[in-house]
Amino acid sequence: MRRAINLGLITEETRARVQRLDRDRRQENVRFVVSEVSVGIGKVVLGAVAVLLVMGACNDAGKDGPALPAEASTASGIDQETGLGGSAADVAPASTSGVGSSAVADDETGVVASVIDGDTLSLTDGRTVRLLGIDSCETVTHSGRQARADAQRLLRVGQTVSLRSERGVDRDIYYRHLRYVSLPDGRDYGQAMIGFEHTGIYEGGDASTAYTAQLRRLDDGPRECRFLTPTTSAAPTTTTARPTPQADPVPAPRPAPRYSPEPAPPAPAPAPAPSQSTGSNCHPSYTPCVPDGPDLDCGDIRKLVIVTGPDEFRLDGDDNDGRGCESYG
Repeated sequence: MRRAINLGLITEETRARVQRLDRDRRQENVRFVVSEVSVGIGKVVLGAVAVLLVMGACNDAGKDGPALPAEASTASGIDQETGLGGSAADVAPASTSGVGSSAVADDETGVVASVIDGDTLSLTDGRTVRLLGIDSCETVTHSGRQARADAQRLLRVGQTVSLRSERGVDRDIYYRHLRYVSLPDGRDYGQAMIGFEHTGIYEGGDASTAYTAQLRRLDDGPRECRFLTPTTSAAPTTTTARPTPQADPVPAPRPAPRYSPEPAPPAPAPAPAPSQSTGSNCHPSYTPCVPDGPDLDCGDIRKLVIVTGPDEFRLDGDDNDGRGCESYG
């Protein structure tokens, strides 16, 4: 009996110990899991903080950028106070002609070979240059000849002039180089010509807005192109306006006869159009015959001609419609 009681006590004590060991093991497992979770959460938080710090550092570096010396900042076009700017190719050189530096590309030079008209010249390297911003009268007009004469006084053959192109603009549809031109003394050619009545502003062209505004301040009025008359001399000497000739009065129409006593005679056959002479004194590019002599103008020819070949005398002007000296048509 006593032995059985002892065995029962041992069994209860063993069960209680086992239960305590099991409870301790479970508590230990819970603590281990909690510890691992805490470590994992800490690693995630630290990783997120590190990513945020790296992103912030990259943003700061992108905004501030490395400090550049004054020489490098000037060469790259970066403003020392604002930090804004571009590459050296985007920074326009200074110009003494008054053209805005933000719109003008690098300078180049050329030697004048000839003056074609008031807004066009040719260079010794073969290029034809059309002035940006201005538009002179054509040489088939009296004012156009005066414009060419004034241009020849400003642009001497053999002179070296400075050429500046508008950014993004190179040639027109006639493959002429579009440029601003500065004279050897530093004056802008377009600004020197805009004061004459034969030269005006080329509206809707490729010149910069700032340059066009400067021309507009210097322009004294709209362009006036006076056509040649049969009595116009070949070489204009002054820019004084000539009075426009009055048109002949149109005769009043005659009243139609009430009856015709006899039929009217047949109209004579039209005279055949004069053909291009093959003689040695006729230029092969014009019909009817134009003497193949020195440089001629419409005032010397005084008739409408058809341009059939190279327009050596520039009788067709700039419209290139195949008809020369149209004012005599």
